[in-house]
Amino acid sequence: MVKPGEAPASEQSVGDLLREARARQGLSVRALAARAGCSPSFISQAERGQASPSISSLERLVQALGLTLGDFFRAARSPATVVRSHERATVTNAWSQAQIKALGPGGVGHALEPMMIVLAPGGRSGGPPYARDSEVFALVFEGEALLTLGETAHRLARGDAATLPAETPHRWENIGGDVARVVVVSSRAR
Repeated sequence: MVKPGEAPASEQSVGDLLREARARQGLSVRALAARAGCSPSFISQAERGQASPSISSLERLVQALGLTLGDFFRAARSPATVVRSHERATVTNAWSQAQIKALGPGGVGHALEPMMIVLAPGGRSGGPPYARDSEVFALVFEGEALLTLGETAHRLARGDAATLPAETPHRWENIGGDVARVVVVSSRAR
């Protein structure tokens, strides 16, 4: 996990990527806010690096842009099929003590979008559980995590896996004393 205020060389600015994606579509801050169900000031702050969207907030924003997280990451890197550990596109959220690391190319033309969610002790993927529009497979690669699916919480340890149907609200939380790493592979929504 990266120390607060410190960014790895491969880390991308969420604000810059968000602003570029919004501008490519010719959307105003207000129009994106209306689509994503958040305030224009939050988007403006995120684009300027003054606010850091949680994983679930970032998913809502990119979905409102008609993208997936894989598409969003793809804008930040080359289309290579081999992604070296030191070259992974990474988005960090200091508020939720979480990172998303791209594990593969993802994006248009790829059926799967592999990512790793890295949670510091006490970290979480966002506020209330959030539903993705695609099926998700997850494997706890390291540490312990609490997966909330709708109203039910599941304690998962290293090696445990879960498959989440599309539109199932979920949230990840690190319930252990060490960093938790969860490999998440999403199918592209059709």
